[in-house]
Amino acid sequence: MEILNRIKNILVAPKKEWAIVESENEPHGKVFVSYLLPLALIPAIGSFIGYGLIGTVVVSVAMSAVLAVILIRGLYF
Repeated sequence: MEILNRIKNILVAPKKEWAIVESENEPHGKVFVSYLLPLALIPAIGSFIGYGLIGTVVVSVAMSAVLAVILIRGLYF
């Protein structure tokens, strides 16, 4: 749960945590896979659950998956 601790520390003590982040020498691919990708999936999973499972207008699971992909594509591409 390293990512949760990182998020918590950035919110609670940003100066200290950003100094730690700056001192790390991680390759871009590792940062993308271990931090950015999981954080980017949060809104997609949320929209999938909201539209497909518990929304006021429940759409099919396939349609909610399509909406989640559109959300991710719109945010990052």
